[in-house]
Amino acid sequence: DKCNNTVSLSFEYVGDGQIDILKSKIEKVLVYLFDDKGQFIEKHEINKNSLDSYQGIVLSLDQGSYHAVCWGNTFSNTAIIENEKDISGYLLTHPDYMSETPIKTNDSLYYATRSFYVGENNSEEITIPFVSAHIKFEIYIQGLIRQQTTNTAGITPVIEIGNLLTEYTFDMSLHGDSVSFFPDIIYET
Repeated sequence: DKCNNTVSLSFEYVGDGQIDILKSKIEKVLVYLFDDKGQFIEKHEINKNSLDSYQGIVLSLDQGSYHAVCWGNTFSNTAIIENEKDISGYLLTHPDYMSETPIKTNDSLYYATRSFYVGENNSEEITIPFVSAHIKFEIYIQGLIRQQTTNTAGITPVIEIGNLLTEYTFDMSLHGDSVSFFPDIIYET
C-alpha cells in the first residue's frame, strides 16, 4: 500500500537581491501539482492571510515524483485555461484575450516551478523560488491639455502598446498571437 507523506512546499522571492521579499510582492499563490508524466493531480489557492502565517503549503502525498507549478497574483486580469488532464494544455492568459474588449493591463504575475520526489514514510521541506513574470511600464506624457472629447477607450489621448504576447504555457514559455494594450490614462495637473 502507498503511504501518504508530509511535504512542505515553502515559497521565496528575492527579486534582484538576496533578501526574501515575497510577502511584500505576492498576495496570492495558485499551486498546481502534476505527476511525473504531466497529469494533473490537484490545485490549491493560498491567500494573503495564509501566506502571512506560513509562506508555503503543507501537502499529504503518496510516494512518487511530482512537478509543482505556482503562479503568484492571479487576479481579475488573469485567466487560467485548465485542461484538467495534461500540463501541456494549461495556459495563462488575459480574460479579454479572445474577446473584442481592449486589454488595459495585466496582473503583476510571479512564477515558480519545481520537480521533486517524495520518499516512503518521511516528511520533506522543499523550497520553490519565484521569479517575476511581468514587466512594469509607466508612461508619462508631459504638456498635454485635458480634452473633453472621448474615444472608444473612454479618454483622450489613447496610448497603445503593441506587439505584446499575453499568454504563458505552464513552463513559462510565451504563447499565442501578439496583441495591443490600451492602458488607462490618469490626468495629473
